[in-house]
Amino acid sequence: MEKEIFKACMLIGNRFAKKYNNDVTDEWSASTECATVTQLTYELMSTINISMERALDIIMENIIENGFRHVEDHGWDLYVRGFLAGETLGMPTENNMEKAYMADKLWNNDDKGEYGYYQEVLELVE
Repeated sequence: MEKEIFKACMLIGNRFAKKYNNDVTDEWSASTECATVTQLTYELMSTINISMERALDIIMENIIENGFRHVEDHGWDLYVRGFLAGETLGMPTENNMEKAYMADKLWNNDDKGEYGYYQEVLELVE
């Protein structure tokens, strides 16, 4: 797991859950819209060196006003897993990072197909 990107994505997911979750009227798909928001926010904050909060505000204000213009299917990549971990577990504290690591291990070793969604393993380790 690329720890720094994952931690940033957890922050974004947590901030989204606290500030914007009620403003999004359509049902989001984790592997598309959530991951796209996270990737755009991470790239914006890295490119122009602004805070994660400001970058997410810019991205979300645009989405709330105009909807999604480009949505990419990320599968269950680092962006979506980090976002969902932040949304489900909270801030990337040491304890929550350990839980996220355990969830990743369960998710990656799910040979029996016990978990349909990554959120299921997050809720299990929570």
